[in-house]
Amino acid sequence: MRRIRRCGLPPDLVSRLERKSFGTAGDVLALPLIDLIETVGVTLIQAEQIVAAVAAATAPKQTTAAALLDEGGGMGGAGGSRFLPTSIETLDVALRGGLLTATVTEVGGPPGAGKTQFCTMMAVQAALPPTSGGLGGAVLYIDTEGAFTAERLLEIARARCSEPELLGVVDRVKIVSDSTCAALLQRLQSLEELIIKWNLKLVIVDS
Repeated sequence: MRRIRRCGLPPDLVSRLERKSFGTAGDVLALPLIDLIETVGVTLIQAEQIVAAVAAATAPKQTTAAALLDEGGGMGGAGGSRFLPTSIETLDVALRGGLLTATVTEVGGPPGAGKTQFCTMMAVQAALPPTSGGLGGAVLYIDTEGAFTAERLLEIARARCSEPELLGVVDRVKIVSDSTCAALLQRLQSLEELIIKWNLKLVIVDS
């Protein structure tokens, strides 16, 4: 969710909102106007302007099907594909190219099914340069159970890229450990800033 300070509001108003625990756009949009007026101490007109500005900053930009086809997905891997290949041929065929970019994908299964292995593999795939079928960007790997191993990441990366590329690929995978729901929620609420700071192309929550 977009942070309130990145919604185009005046700095003094942002400070007032943050002092009243309005940290994200969702905090503002979820509150009835009358509550916003009483909590922040603004007029009805000002409250309506705040909501309109926040909504405009967070609403998806209008586009057309033709424009999407021309863009080719924008965030995709080599050749501008809208998919991130998994490198598992049968799975990529079933998914018609791999994991769709700019979406949320949930991977489920019983313990020991290989979910962490798959997450580690996808972290490497996204960190690979576009010439190798990757996204060429950073990856945020949120490890909530302590299952991630750097050795396995290095092993997978070494099998998929040249030695000169290896250090760059591994370095682009950012690992954080959030073992509580509160820590994970706080991390997710700051995702927008991390995406911009690190140029993230993939976020993995291994839970």
